[in-house]
Amino acid sequence: MKLSISTNEFLLIRDIIHEKTGIFLAENKKYLIETRLSHLVNESHCKSFTDYYFKIKEAKRTSPLITDLVDAITTNETLWFRDTHPFSILEKKIFPELNEGLQSGENKKIHIWSAACSTGQEPYSIAMLALELSGRLQFSQTFYEHVKVFATDVSTRALSIAESGKFDSIAIGRGLPSYYIDKYFTKEDNAWTISPEVRQMIKFKNFNLKEPVAGIMGPFDVIFIRNVMIYFSENFKKELFRRIESVLKPSGFLILGTGESVTSYSERFDMINFEGSICYRLTL
Repeated sequence: MKLSISTNEFLLIRDIIHEKTGIFLAENKKYLIETRLSHLVNESHCKSFTDYYFKIKEAKRTSPLITDLVDAITTNETLWFRDTHPFSILEKKIFPELNEGLQSGENKKIHIWSAACSTGQEPYSIAMLALELSGRLQFSQTFYEHVKVFATDVSTRALSIAESGKFDSIAIGRGLPSYYIDKYFTKEDNAWTISPEVRQMIKFKNFNLKEPVAGIMGPFDVIFIRNVMIYFSENFKKELFRRIESVLKPSGFLILGTGESVTSYSERFDMINFEGSICYRLTL
């Protein structure tokens, strides 16, 4: 049953969403909250959005109540090798440079954080690329063994799919070339399961970007945090970039989504334009 939401209720819900998750909804999103959250109000056995507000207010950020809320108001849009350019610069610029550090003995591992990884297509794409580079030109056969991907998302539902490594025909067909399907997946019934050598390169963890980052993860050589900044307020974007800076190694790489930029939020990154692909590098 769809419920009506008053202006005051909208403001209460909007503010508690921002407090719990960093996601900020403009005033023209009242209808979105009314439409997408009505079923959650009913499922929570609340009689109104006001009752629902108080229930959310008492919930921890890791609570299923918050996960359901985030799932309802955001779009978990994800593709294999999404947008191409981030993976091009990873292949041609970032991985070769980090590989030099491995060969010189300066580094023993390459640590990558895939933030807001949704159902896992991004971290699995990163891992498969590392496997593809192993044995090519300056890369050793065991290059991929040094690459460790830490993948996080606030949604436990999305993470359960990511951790299973199993994808249906619709998911598997979204941007994944047949070459990768044949090489890194096995098909059982109508599901494709990713190979153990890819899966073992990744550690998945439920994590809310509103939580402190330092101390529980990192430091990282590369951070992917793409297509999520649109959901955050200006103040939280600045705070999030400070947190990213705290867990990124000196001269580490930051990869954002198309149209996203560090401009106005941080002065500690230099932009790198490599063959038309853009990323950012933490200044020393």
